[in-house]
Amino acid sequence: MQVLGNIERTVMDAPAGAGLLHLLDAWLRPTEDWSLRDEYPRVFGPGSHALQHVLHDHDKILAHAATVDIEHAGHGREIAVRLVGSVVVHPDHRAEGFGTRLIRLLAEDFAKDCCDLLLLWSDQDGFYGRCGFQPVGTEHILRLGPSRLGPGLGMLRRAHAEDVPSLLALHAAKPSGTRRDESDFAAWLAIPRCETWVLAVDDRVLAYASLGRGLDFRDHIHEVGGRDTEVASLVSSLLMQKQCELGLLLPPYRLDLRTLLRPSLIAETRTRLGMGIQKSPIPPDFYLEGFDSI
Repeated sequence: MQVLGNIERTVMDAPAGAGLLHLLDAWLRPTEDWSLRDEYPRVFGPGSHALQHVLHDHDKILAHAATVDIEHAGHGREIAVRLVGSVVVHPDHRAEGFGTRLIRLLAEDFAKDCCDLLLLWSDQDGFYGRCGFQPVGTEHILRLGPSRLGPGLGMLRRAHAEDVPSLLALHAAKPSGTRRDESDFAAWLAIPRCETWVLAVDDRVLAYASLGRGLDFRDHIHEVGGRDTEVASLVSSLLMQKQCELGLLLPPYRLDLRTLLRPSLIAETRTRLGMGIQKSPIPPDFYLEGFDSI
C-alpha cells in the first residue's frame, strides 16, 4: 500500500480489501444480494490489477474511486485508457469537497502517467466538468421491437463456459476494441442480471450479444460480436424470443448493422460516450463497449 498524505492506493487482494469491499457494497449496493465483486470482476475480483483510491481521515474512509488501465487498439493507433468508476463519498460527509479533492488528485496522477485518456461514465456533468472532464466520443442507442428479419442463420442459445474461446475470437476480429483474454469473458458470463446469447451452427459460434449487466444496461444489448448479418439475425431472434422492446448500443463501425435492423427500429438517440480528460485528440469514432465500463 502506498500512502500519500491521507490518500491510500491499494488493490482488493490486499489485507484491507475485504473490509473496503463490504463498505462499498453498503454504500453503492445497499438493496442488492450481490457484491460489486460479482458485477465488476475486473475491478474488484480476485487477482484484479485495478487500484482502489481511498481518501481517509485516520481510520475513517471519506471517499473512494477505482481505476483500471486498459489498452484500446484501432484507428491505426493504440490508446492507453485509464477508467474511473465506483466513485462514492461517505454518506455523512457529502457536499464537503472530498469527492472533488479525490477526482482532482486522480487527474493529477493521470497528467504525470503515460495514459492517453482518463475516462468515466456519469450523468454529473457539472461536477466532473469543474474537475476538468469534457464529453468524449458518441454513442448511438437504437430502440428495437420484435420483427422477424427473415430466416434465422443459426440457433439462438445462452452462452456457456465452453464458448469463451469463440467469444474472445469474435471480439478480437472487431476493427477496434480493448485487449482482452479468456479470463475476462469467463468472469463476465457470471455477472448477475447479464445474459450473453450466441448464434450457433452446430458447435460453431457465429455471433454473440450481451444483454444487461448488474444494475447497468437494463433491457439493453450493450455488446455484440460477429459479422453484421449474423449479429442482426441474433438480435432479431432474441427480440422475437423476448417479445419486448430492447435497446442496442451501436458501435460507430457498425452502421451496416443499423441498416439491417431497420425493420425493428422504433427510435434512435445519440449521446456522448463518457466524460474524460485527453492528452491528445482521441479519434471521433473512439468507442468502448459495455463490458469495458466500470
